[in-house]
Amino acid sequence: MERAVAMRRLNDLLRQHRGRRNAVGMGELYEAVFEIYPISRINGTRRLRKLITDLRRKGRPVCSNMAGYYLAANAVELADYNRRVRRRALGELERIACQLRISMPELLGQLRLDLEM
Repeated sequence: MERAVAMRRLNDLLRQHRGRRNAVGMGELYEAVFEIYPISRINGTRRLRKLITDLRRKGRPVCSNMAGYYLAANAVELADYNRRVRRRALGELERIACQLRISMPELLGQLRLDLEM
């Protein structure tokens, strides 16, 4: 299937799943977009996850939870989702910094400014 067609289908399907209560599961979403059921929910859904990432990079408010994927119904849902993602990302970065025995700013390559004159 052509990528543009799959992207259009995904976008159209997600419009029908607005709000976290209307999340659609990965298997169901994959089947609706590609018209086949994924062989594996982890490796077999990579194509769909890439499309979802592309939509997010284009600014679409695609969120996810344990139930599946959905479009944020409002700013509060999007903020809640982004807060969860940020917390998870910072936790992973903290784990890396601890394993390397360096500070988070050092890991991130931030410069400390000495403001003494």
